[in-house]
Amino acid sequence: MKEHDGAVKKSVTLDAQQKASVTEVYASVNDWDYELGDYYQIDHLEGDYRLVNEPDATIANKPFNPSESNMSSPSFELNNSSNDAALTLEMIDSGFKYVDTKPPTATADNAIKLEYKQSMSEEAYYDAIHLTLADNMFDSFTMSADDFFTVESDYDTSITNNRSGTYPVTIHVEDESGNWMRNSSTNKEITRTNTITMQTTLPTADAVKPNKNYTLGTDISTINPNELVENLDSSVSFVNDVEVIGWDSAHTPSSNTVGTKSAKVLIEDDRGVQASIPVDIGVNYGDSLYFAASGANRGGVVFTLTDDDNSPTLALTAGDNDGTTAFDSSDSNAEYLSTTFYHRSSTTGPITDDTQYGTVAVNKGDKLADYVTKYDAENIASELRYGDIIAVDYDSQDHVTRYDDSVAHDDTTSGETIYYEVTKEGFEPLTEPFGTVQFDQNDGPNEIAFETTRVGEGLKTIHRDEANYSFSVLDTRYQKGWKVYVGISEPLTSSTGDTLDGAIIWKSSNGTETTLTPGNAIEVGSLASTTDESKQKMTFSFGAEEGPLLKYNTSAVSAGNYATTFDWSIVDAP
Repeated sequence: MKEHDGAVKKSVTLDAQQKASVTEVYASVNDWDYELGDYYQIDHLEGDYRLVNEPDATIANKPFNPSESNMSSPSFELNNSSNDAALTLEMIDSGFKYVDTKPPTATADNAIKLEYKQSMSEEAYYDAIHLTLADNMFDSFTMSADDFFTVESDYDTSITNNRSGTYPVTIHVEDESGNWMRNSSTNKEITRTNTITMQTTLPTADAVKPNKNYTLGTDISTINPNELVENLDSSVSFVNDVEVIGWDSAHTPSSNTVGTKSAKVLIEDDRGVQASIPVDIGVNYGDSLYFAASGANRGGVVFTLTDDDNSPTLALTAGDNDGTTAFDSSDSNAEYLSTTFYHRSSTTGPITDDTQYGTVAVNKGDKLADYVTKYDAENIASELRYGDIIAVDYDSQDHVTRYDDSVAHDDTTSGETIYYEVTKEGFEPLTEPFGTVQFDQNDGPNEIAFETTRVGEGLKTIHRDEANYSFSVLDTRYQKGWKVYVGISEPLTSSTGDTLDGAIIWKSSNGTETTLTPGNAIEVGSLASTTDESKQKMTFSFGAEEGPLLKYNTSAVSAGNYATTFDWSIVDAP
């Protein structure tokens, strides 16, 4: 018998093989005095099997489903075996009241995997590990486990801030009567342990197929990685968004050579978890000029033309190699390639020596880097604009390969300078970029026919069949200026060999007559030096009494048809 505070007031022990009827064993029980609130504690060897009938006895506060096993608790007085049990009853004014000393029990999963940044309260954690609590006094149908049990653990919601690792969690359980889970043999508290393994599931995406294609030398920073991946997703239930961050800096593609290039695009979910997605891009020639390196099937210098906000840019690469090998190792003093850059004198006008703004020349033995250094020194990039002309002197090879939207064309050099215009459509070959001066093929000088005249009529001026005669000169050069000369190859001569010496004259507008003789050309038109574009076409017109006429003594002529050839020439002159 114990007082309410647990102090022993009276006790009696029955050893094994002793009978309860032995008078001296229980003699002292007859005179035990008790007070309300005192306890009777009965400890019995193998009590689970030998403490019986208490479920049927008139005892207050019995469990909702009374039985010998769920009313007996471990005995810590005997400590013989785990089967020893004890029954504790409190003295109340109506008789006995059952005192719960039976510890609660708990089960839980041994391990659980949690995701990085997963939001999980302590209560949700207990649910996730299937923590199940039981007690002899607890009825799950009518009672609340949250009110009946007290659960404590060292679980911390910050555990999910770890991307990986294992974290054991110890769980303590106490029932409503203040009983902790304990070992029935040692009377020491027992706990449940659950091990949390942290994991970080990466977001996913697919590479876009077919591969996207870009032009040789493209600035990689201008390529939008969003164009290269699709189906961004995450298998993590609480992740709501996955987005593209940019290139994986350790796996950025290079556009300095043509072909398929591997790279990785960095994506990130809304937890900050990143993943690298492998992608491929294609690099092609686009609009390029390919200057081959001698003695090898490889590029020496490649110009690739792209548009940057309506301004042309040239990317300089070797095209199909890294450019570290010399263009040609032989005769290093000889020029390998020369490129001269010109602005036009006007939007569509010719080029001149004055509009040249840079020349880049490299020798055999030089490399791509040498060309790039000189190109930068000439400040070509800042000067380049649409309509500019590039003059190419490239005797080291018999052709330049020109790519038009990645389709190759061979432009034969033939030892001559090749000219290309820089346009939005690519490099356009052209001839005579400096312009030319020539007769307008649509406007003379044309064949001249003179009127038929009777012989024997003395000295006569013979006119043309067509009263008016004209010719035009086209000068597409920036600096214009020229003179037109005309002469005859021989005197007017008949089919029988008769000649009319001195018969052809040129009559100017002021009446001056000049006789045309073989070998002596005369000036019949000119343009003073000028840059006036309105003077690109100059037309000279002659009335019936001007220009080429015949003047001869018809009385000294044999009848017949006479002909000669007019020799026209334009002389570049101020």
